[in-house]
Amino acid sequence: MSIDIKFRGKRFNNGKWAYGYYIFEDGEHAIMTQANTKRVLIYNQVIFETVGQYTGIKDKNGKGKDVYKDDIVSCEEFDDEGKYREWGIIQWHDNGWKWNYRGEGKEWWELDELENIKIIGNTHEKEVHKCLQ
Repeated sequence: MSIDIKFRGKRFNNGKWAYGYYIFEDGEHAIMTQANTKRVLIYNQVIFETVGQYTGIKDKNGKGKDVYKDDIVSCEEFDDEGKYREWGIIQWHDNGWKWNYRGEGKEWWELDELENIKIIGNTHEKEVHKCLQ
């Protein structure tokens, strides 16, 4: 199985996401994005703290959006009383992409053990934090 090696980061100039190849050059962090011509790369300086790598997994059982580091995802879990939803943050932990249960750093689950994950935001969006509290 091969996965795309790609990154995203918030642009330094306007705060919008840039997707593509990550580079660090001359003290600047950037995401290089292919232009429509496919022969031209666009240089997007990004805020380093927002840079996240693609995990190789898509939400909604592999049919939806690409899941990146620092994404906040929810998933369906089952207990004795039935089905409920939990949330966690995607992080690199112990040599693999893991789901950090409720962002507490205590419980780490393998991404492929989760079913029906859905991206509900990322740690770099303030409005998402309000929903989780």
